[in-house]
Amino acid sequence: MIIPLSLRSVIQRQSPIVKKRVLQLVQVVAPDVTEITLLQISGQPSLFASFNNNDDMLLPISMLGDGLSAILSAGLAIIDCQDGVVFLDEFDGAIHYSKLKQIWAELIKLAKEMNVQVFAATHSREAIKAISDASVISALQERLIYLRIDKVDDKTKATTYLQSELEDALSDNWEVR
Repeated sequence: MIIPLSLRSVIQRQSPIVKKRVLQLVQVVAPDVTEITLLQISGQPSLFASFNNNDDMLLPISMLGDGLSAILSAGLAIIDCQDGVVFLDEFDGAIHYSKLKQIWAELIKLAKEMNVQVFAATHSREAIKAISDASVISALQERLIYLRIDKVDDKTKATTYLQSELEDALSDNWEVR
C-alpha cells in the first residue's frame, strides 16, 4: 500500500473521531477489523489491523487487498482536506461492486462531516449507480451532480445532470458512462 504523505498528519493527530471514522470505512469491507493502528517501521508509517478473533495479532492493511487500500486512501484524503476538495480517479476499480453503495454512503457522510467537495471520475456503471443510490440513502441527493463529458465534433462537451435525472437515466437503462 502506498501511504500518502498526508496520512502522517491525519493519523498523527490520533483524534478519536478520526480513528472511529477510519475504522467505520474499513469495516464496510472488513467487518472483523476491530482496530486500526499506525506503527513506524524503519521510519515509515504503516497501518495495521486487529481482528475480532485475535486482538494480539496485527496484520498490515496492505495484506487486506487493494480495495481496502483504495477506500482507506479516499477516506484519509477526505479527512485531510477538511473544507477543501478531493479528486478520486477510478478509485473504485479494486472494489467489489456489491460493496460500492455502502462505501459511497460512508464517503458521502464523511465528506459532509469534513465539508469536502468530492469529484469522482469513473467508467463503471455500477459505481455511478452506487453513488446515486448512496446519495439517496445519505439524504444528500440534492448535493450530487453528475457531469458527463463527451467528444462532439472534435470538441469536448460537458453536460450536467441532477441526481434525479441520473436516477431516471439509470432506471431506463440509458448509457451513462
